[in-house]
Amino acid sequence: PISVIALVIILSIWMFFLPVSKPEAAKVDKPQMPAATEFNFENYLNGLNEQLDSAELTEINQLHAEINSKHDTTDMRTLGELYDSLKRPSAAAYYFEQRAAIIKSEQSYLEAAYRYFDAYKTSGDSLVRSEMLNRAIENYSQVVKLNPDNLDAKCDLGVLYVEGTGAPMQGITLLREVVAKKPDHENAQYNLGLLSMKSGQYQKAIERFETVLKINPARAEMYVYSAQAYLQLGDTAKSLINFQSFVSNSDDEETKQQVRDFMQKLMHGNN
Repeated sequence: PISVIALVIILSIWMFFLPVSKPEAAKVDKPQMPAATEFNFENYLNGLNEQLDSAELTEINQLHAEINSKHDTTDMRTLGELYDSLKRPSAAAYYFEQRAAIIKSEQSYLEAAYRYFDAYKTSGDSLVRSEMLNRAIENYSQVVKLNPDNLDAKCDLGVLYVEGTGAPMQGITLLREVVAKKPDHENAQYNLGLLSMKSGQYQKAIERFETVLKINPARAEMYVYSAQAYLQLGDTAKSLINFQSFVSNSDDEETKQQVRDFMQKLMHGNN
């Protein structure tokens, strides 16, 4: 999730210059995965391992040798958890995925999926991000196939389709299915709000953000999102009310001061 400080800075600049995109009624939105590129996971892992110290690498090599000889799912989990402790979500996901291929359970696929999601979010390399995205989608799809009522997995899958593929409507459909089943699903409501902002449906976005606040009043940053949406609608008064609500409900003193400064500019007509 975006930090509150980044949120204020990004939205203050981004939302004022964001082009409004209108959906094309006749367009059929088909899944388009990122273009296939050659990616060798073993070579990628070797590159990650080169960054580790000798003790860590020795332990990894021992576990890797055990896995190659016995294909034991316990060793796969142990190696995956070791990579977790080293903050290497992509490598951890790889071994949890190997484990899932043997166990084939909802939980085993989920353990691989959310790690790939983390790796997708944190990688700065486009080739790696594409690979992590595809593998996250594959594993989340297995989770949802085994249990269509796993709404958290369906929500994450929807976000991945929207953010990383040429099939945003497929992702939006999944998110809508989640809120239809569970209207108080916080993450789905939040992401649908962001999508409404991006498509220029600011009133719908406000309704989503207000719903998030009803579900979780502690998410004070929703007031900032709503404030920006009201600005896009030309309602400075309601925007200021929401900015003030953020100031009143947030514990982040640094960001609160940034918001106060921005409010002063709004009140003086310099927005």
